[in-house]
Parts: sequence; C-alpha cells; structure tokens
Amino acid sequence: MDILQQCADLGVKSVLFTWGEPTLFKGLPQLIEKASELDLYPIINTNGSMLDYETLKTLKNAGLEYIHMSLPAIDEQLFGKSTHFPKNLHRIKEAVANMKKLDYFVRVKMVLIPDNLKDVGNVIDFCAKNGVDEIHLAQFIITSSGRNSFKYVPSEDELKKVCEVVLEKKE
Repeated sequence: MDILQQCADLGVKSVLFTWGEPTLFKGLPQLIEKASELDLYPIINTNGSMLDYETLKTLKNAGLEYIHMSLPAIDEQLFGKSTHFPKNLHRIKEAVANMKKLDYFVRVKMVLIPDNLKDVGNVIDFCAKNGVDEIHLAQFIITSSGRNSFKYVPSEDELKKVCEVVLEKKE
C-alpha cells in the first residue's frame, strides 16, 4: 500500500500487477482498490487460469478494467506443451468469455516460439470470435539467464509466415 502511495505521489499513471500469477495473492482486490482510489490505473498480467466469474467480478468491483493475459496457443496439445497444464485451456477460454461479459478490456499476448507458430491463425480467430480487444504477438526474448534458449527464437522465414497469416486475418 505504501508503494502504491509513493507511485501516486511521483505522478505514476498506471500500475501493473504481475510476476508469477498475481491472482494467487489474496490481497490483490485490496491492492487494486487502493490503486484506483489513488487514480492509478490498475492492470493485471495473468495466465487467466484462476479467473472464474466470481473472481473477475470481485476484481471489477475493486476497480480493475484491464486484463493482460498470456495465451501461447489455442490448440490443447500445443497449449499443454507450452504451459505443462493442458487442462487449464478450458478455464482460460471460459475466463475470456466472462471478461467480456463483465466489460473488461482484454489484451492477449502470444509469445511466438517455433512450436506454436502454426497456431497463430487459430489464436487470432479465437480472439476475434470472443471480442478480445487487442492481440500482441511477441517474439521470444533471450535474457542473460536463458542464453541457451535460442531454440525458442523463430527464424526469419518463420516470422515472415506469421506476418502472412496476420495480414490474411486482418483482411
């Protein structure tokens, strides 16, 4: 709460609750409520698996309007390969539908890796069908802790194919 106050005092305009899974933190609604009271625009970054209707309603009543959600694939097998929790996909699909019922702004981020590239079109279709406000296709980023992760970086040719799919879907 003190950090939120300090942010407001410094003129910060928004605050992103992230790292791990913020919806596991029992005090999240109170943090969102405090941020809203301080005119800080609260955003959560989530995998969506914990967002049942009641949780979404509680967060909405606390002042949350914007949800940034990771979605590596819409195909259950690819989703499971990326997350190791294939059974969570149905929860996430349900969460997206509930987010839209409660009038959230929903941004879906799909990190592009060679294993999920063939599902980009399906993720775009899912988002369009379900009223997702924004889709962010992001290339996997190598960090100092993952310097041996080059296998997760799509090739230039693979990214060109993704661009073709995006342009086709855009039309």
